[in-house]
Amino acid sequence: AATTPSWLQENFKESMIGGGLTSRILFVYGDKKRALVPYPDEVIPPTEYQKLENELVEDLNQIAKLSGEYRLSQFARQRGHVWYKEHNDPDLRPAHLSSPRFNGYLARKQAHLHKLAMILAACKRDALVIEDEDIREADLILNDVEKDMVRVFESIGVMEQKTHIEEIVSIIRFYGWLSNKGLWAKCMNIMTLKEFEEAVRASAHSGHIKIESKNGIPGVVLGK
Repeated sequence: AATTPSWLQENFKESMIGGGLTSRILFVYGDKKRALVPYPDEVIPPTEYQKLENELVEDLNQIAKLSGEYRLSQFARQRGHVWYKEHNDPDLRPAHLSSPRFNGYLARKQAHLHKLAMILAACKRDALVIEDEDIREADLILNDVEKDMVRVFESIGVMEQKTHIEEIVSIIRFYGWLSNKGLWAKCMNIMTLKEFEEAVRASAHSGHIKIESKNGIPGVVLGK
């Protein structure tokens, strides 16, 4: 819904992760354009766009007529059993979800999986049946979304110093090298001198930046 990590950082408390709200939401996040398209009509001709629109409306009208309970096919249920066992194996937990703050999401992932599989089934067929392919596709989509969704979760309840570090690293990435005074001039309107000095030390300690002098002038460059 066009919400940004910075907005979440300002308006969501850490307790909203443990409390369960964010674990019930699938955050689809992207920080760059997939393709540079200044004018969409040059890529998708109006006639093709109209065709796609008509087909979408037709599909949605057909989906709206579906009514009743969805059931799992035999093979979908078998895959669900295997998935559930692997999902609850601590040794198979993905590294990017290792933090305890993702426990709530992981506890609800099975529900997300089946709801998404139901949506995929409705897009493909009129029969109220979730097939094996729907479970597999839903799992692939969730795993793909999770890689970037982690970045959204990390913005919630983040320490202020982390924000300062990210700001400094972003500035250095753009300029390549800045003297200490030059870097402070870029940061003085968004953090205090004490916060700046602490963030520079923390950035250097973590390897995000390196202290490097040029012509005898102390400054910093990107680390990793």
